[in-house]
Amino acid sequence: MKNFTMIEKKMRMNEYENFQDFLKSINSLYLHLLEHGPDLPKKEIVYLDFLKKVTTQAAEVFLKQQKQQL
Repeated sequence: MKNFTMIEKKMRMNEYENFQDFLKSINSLYLHLLEHGPDLPKKEIVYLDFLKKVTTQAAEVFLKQQKQQL
């Protein structure tokens, strides 16, 4: 999950210009996990659940950052 750690750090450091840039990174991670991640039963569902959780948390962080900038 080294790739996710880098994405998370970049997000928390406010290095993404917008939420769409974050989504591009997290979607690339999802595709990487599908191709190279552990071979789990129903891995697509497991990784989609992870993607959903991370995207929701990131949206909250982005909203807080936007409020602070106002």
